[in-house]
Amino acid sequence: MSVVRSAGRGRAALAIGIMVLLFGAVPAWASSLDALIARHGFAPDAVGLAVADVATGQRVLAHRSAEPGLPASTLKLVTAWAALEALGPEHRFATRLWLSGTLSSAGVLEGDIVLEGGGDPLLDIDGLMALAWAARDAGVEQISGRFVLDDHSLPRLPVVNPKQPVEAGYNAGIGALSLAFNRVERRPAPDGGTFSLPELRERGPAWSRLPFDAPASVPVQDSGLHAAWVFADLARGLGVVLPAPERAERPAGSRLVGEVHSRPLRDIVQAMLLYSNNQVAEMVGLAATGAASLGASAAVMVDQLQAALPTIDWRGFVMTNHSGLDPAARASPDQLLGILELAETRHGIIALLPAAGWSGSLQSRLRSPDAALRVWAKTGSLDFASSLVGYVLRPNGRPLRLALSITDEAGRQARDAVEVPGPAMRRSIDAFTTRARDLRDDLVRLALTVEN
Repeated sequence: MSVVRSAGRGRAALAIGIMVLLFGAVPAWASSLDALIARHGFAPDAVGLAVADVATGQRVLAHRSAEPGLPASTLKLVTAWAALEALGPEHRFATRLWLSGTLSSAGVLEGDIVLEGGGDPLLDIDGLMALAWAARDAGVEQISGRFVLDDHSLPRLPVVNPKQPVEAGYNAGIGALSLAFNRVERRPAPDGGTFSLPELRERGPAWSRLPFDAPASVPVQDSGLHAAWVFADLARGLGVVLPAPERAERPAGSRLVGEVHSRPLRDIVQAMLLYSNNQVAEMVGLAATGAASLGASAAVMVDQLQAALPTIDWRGFVMTNHSGLDPAARASPDQLLGILELAETRHGIIALLPAAGWSGSLQSRLRSPDAALRVWAKTGSLDFASSLVGYVLRPNGRPLRLALSITDEAGRQARDAVEVPGPAMRRSIDAFTTRARDLRDDLVRLALTVEN
């Protein structure tokens, strides 16, 4: 049932009268829900909500539940389900080091050394150091051939979404060889200049747009080339001198000398959901489908999703990538509840979600005794959009599934019309974010108290 609040008292009374005629009585939660939306300064059509009993599927709260809203990062639940289905929870990504040719007694490799990316989204510098040490252990000191970067197993993208700010850390590039979420920390140097950790040789637009008088997180656009240069720097420190990296496929007949495996995919998916990392989501999604682009890969997942949930009304559903970083994406609360139930049935998704007052994006939210650890959910945020999908654990021991979205469509359209928001728009965005999060928390608290 959808609750509609009219601007005029007469229309409100008429709506209530119709509900009484149709249903016999207005549910006790209806007025509370209506009042909450108004109290936080939102129009009724800005909010969509669906809450259902886990055991029975019975709806206990609903408001415009079939109307698509902007889901933002809650679409990572689709990616989580699809990746676990396609690859399995124990799947591990491998980053490998290969040698081709012969190695002389003087430590000169008459051939190529190959750094091969396998799509590990959590690869860090310790993994590259392990591979650099493997080259040293193999006896390599110099090479007469090439330092080959092989990162062809996944598409390479300089940003997740070209319509998002290029300097935003959440919009860094992706590829089969990625390092530390493809961001570097730039710091002021004692001589008045700057340096980055690790060193970033590319000087793309993000470098110049970020302030130089304070530390800044700079997104990397060519993730593979950056990781290869960091590997070369580490190897040089161990006495292994490499030329500049060049992209190519691994030569036939190469022999493996080092291998670093990722954490199991279930752990990677949990990290993705806890911290909502877009680079992890896009890499895992591409690996799951094997598609040649984000759009094609998302289309594959949508087809899989609709085949798995044929009874859901998918009208209005839009998914263009694996992270939800796109204001064109749309999903209704009804659709999001179906996705959640599917991931729950197949992969026990609740244990991978942030917990209120404890972890991930909910660590600092809903910390009061009535809510802490009683909400396990994926959050989503974009300018003028806020969403949440997950579970509410009521005191009566009957858990609920919950999906909600809050979207200021006019504000979002104005935001899309400019590359960088001005001060007035920035204040509007910040005000929306604060009000939306507060409303989100209050809607969750309402779900905690509703009976069925």
